[in-house]
Amino acid sequence: MDMGRAKSDRRSAAPSEPATQGRPHLLVVEPEALLRWATVTYLGRWFDVRQSATAAEARRLLRTFNANAVVVSGELGSEAADAIEARVRARNPGARVVRTVTDPTDRDRCPTASVCIEKPFRLSDLADLLGVGQPGRRG
Repeated sequence: MDMGRAKSDRRSAAPSEPATQGRPHLLVVEPEALLRWATVTYLGRWFDVRQSATAAEARRLLRTFNANAVVVSGELGSEAADAIEARVRARNPGARVVRTVTDPTDRDRCPTASVCIEKPFRLSDLADLLGVGQPGRRG
């Protein structure tokens, strides 16, 4: 076997796969760019993360991305958030779903059966709700 060829074949493998291989998959659906960036950056320590600013983009991503967890903004409206949650749970019934809301008492945006976190929130609290991170750690 030609050693030069073997090295070349290893380099041609998808370079991003080893960094995310074996990590749970998270979809963040958040229209606010700064909050989306902060959430993706922080949770990227534990998850292979995909992000979306819109419900339509999230639906496209979910065609090929099997999420173990999703963080969805209440700003999308209850119908869009419900549809994203249903799609995620159809593929992965054990998926964790957290809705970010401005008013946790609004049952339209935070249904009783949903896990909601009020904006603004500490990223470490969101990580705890998703079952990762270190409780008590500031973030």
